[in-house]
Amino acid sequence: ERDYDQRKDKPNIRLMTEVYKVSEIYLQLKDVIEDRLVEVHLDINASVKHASNQVVQQAIGYIRGTCNLEALIKPKAFAATYAADRLKFILK
Repeated sequence: ERDYDQRKDKPNIRLMTEVYKVSEIYLQLKDVIEDRLVEVHLDINASVKHASNQVVQQAIGYIRGTCNLEALIKPKAFAATYAADRLKFILK
């Protein structure tokens, strides 16, 4: 379900919608996870070569504030770097 702005020149809404959903899923699973180590990997890149760099601080701050976790971003976020990009390729 696409519930965000599709404009490629303004990815902020789409990216932050993904961040909101990640936070929501984590909060729903938090009690089941218990004391296990959890990492949140965001499909966001801090490099100015990528449009997603516009929301890096906002996204990290949102996850920190709502989930009390430090989010990982590309390239350290291996799940985002490999799995999300691979899924995008498969769905084309």
